[in-house]
Amino acid sequence: MPAPLGPISGLASQSLTGNESWVVSVGGPQGTPGFYVTAAQFRNSTGVLTTAVTSGTITTTTTIGALIFTAAAAGVTVNLPPTPFDGQIFEVVNGTAASAFTGTNIVAVTDGSTIVGNSIGTLAAGASKEWRYVLATNTWYAMR
Repeated sequence: MPAPLGPISGLASQSLTGNESWVVSVGGPQGTPGFYVTAAQFRNSTGVLTTAVTSGTITTTTTIGALIFTAAAAGVTVNLPPTPFDGQIFEVVNGTAASAFTGTNIVAVTDGSTIVGNSIGTLAAGASKEWRYVLATNTWYAMR
């Protein structure tokens, strides 16, 4: 009996960027030609970015699944990841200890997709908002 296979190289890593990719085939080894998938897709794009930016525009990538503010936002536009994959989740977190967000804080898109519920609003300290992308409608939906 052959020895069992070990973990897929890279999946055991603590420092994935989300850009690592490999080929997945449909129907097993003799199935149809495969396609590339990235670590970001397998881990539901849970890469984290922290920022102390309090105003202006922040642009994200598909490898970022959570944006944690370490200072209270007071007029921020967060550009959601362009060309997201089906089911991708993006979260904005107020990571401050006691300061609520103020001003107009929103999420926006740069790739022609749409957003249902683009307001981040006056997020309380320790609170978060989340959006999920649905490929069939090319839309980001506010989840909470």
